[in-house]
Amino acid sequence: MLELLKNKHMILAMFIAPVLAIVAYFATDHVVSTPPKPVQSGQSYPLAAKSNCRYESGLCTMKNGDIEIHFRAEKIENNQLTLSAQSSIAVQNVLVALSPEQQDTAPVAMQKNEADNNSWRITLSLPPSDTSSENTGAKVNKAAYDEGSSEAHHAHTVKDLMLRVAIQAEGATFFAETGTDFFNYETIFSRENFSNI
Repeated sequence: MLELLKNKHMILAMFIAPVLAIVAYFATDHVVSTPPKPVQSGQSYPLAAKSNCRYESGLCTMKNGDIEIHFRAEKIENNQLTLSAQSSIAVQNVLVALSPEQQDTAPVAMQKNEADNNSWRITLSLPPSDTSSENTGAKVNKAAYDEGSSEAHHAHTVKDLMLRVAIQAEGATFFAETGTDFFNYETIFSRENFSNI
């Protein structure tokens, strides 16, 4: 074994092999990968919803190339949802639709923030929900619901909804669909803790 480590050819190979492996990795990626294509006016492109859209993160990010847009549920009150959006580039229009998974709802245009062309906001009415947990599969705190708790009602309605998005930018349309789990922002701290800071 020690004789091998004294062999100059073996020592040279130990230095060259990792370098060749790294070069081969990037060369294969360059040859096999599809080069990005510029956006063509009048075409439609899907937006990829990132993982933060699938849990109670408070934020949903959608992306395709240079276009990235962040959706946030600012407030849910009296069956009204205030939804905001922040885009990485200037977009001409943002349309959203909020409906149960098996239903289609006409999209509504978000309002642009006059002070910031990349910020958008809208207040939507939440669709009425079925109070039977057997029909929706949602987890409902029955006692809280019977007492008229608005929070329990909202948690029930938003769980089974789909957010559909269409964005017009650079003459093209970008679209996406995702669940609304991110509407509920869950942390290990209670809201009372934040008020005391």
